[in-house]
Amino acid sequence: MTRRHPFRLFAEYLLACLFRFTIPWLPRPCVVALSRGMGALAFRLSCRQRRVALANLLAVYGTELTERQRIRIAREAFLTISLMGLDFFWFSIHSASRMRKYIRF
Repeated sequence: MTRRHPFRLFAEYLLACLFRFTIPWLPRPCVVALSRGMGALAFRLSCRQRRVALANLLAVYGTELTERQRIRIAREAFLTISLMGLDFFWFSIHSASRMRKYIRF
């Protein structure tokens, strides 16, 4: 495991603080749009994680999926993870009412 640069840790801390105090107050469509943008950006910029995701899909599905299908699935996974991360902050206030409105069992 590689050690993170102290500046990167500080930048991630500041970003988490910013999200903690801004994301809960955004309307739901803004959170979803922001998460899609962040997920798409992460998919483009995170070369190592993208390669791992694509290699895992190839290992599991082999030639059953085309390369285009594997890329689509990996990209959607990045988008979903991004939404889950922002939802952590968004559901931190008004949790009960937001869960009743947006979560179906």
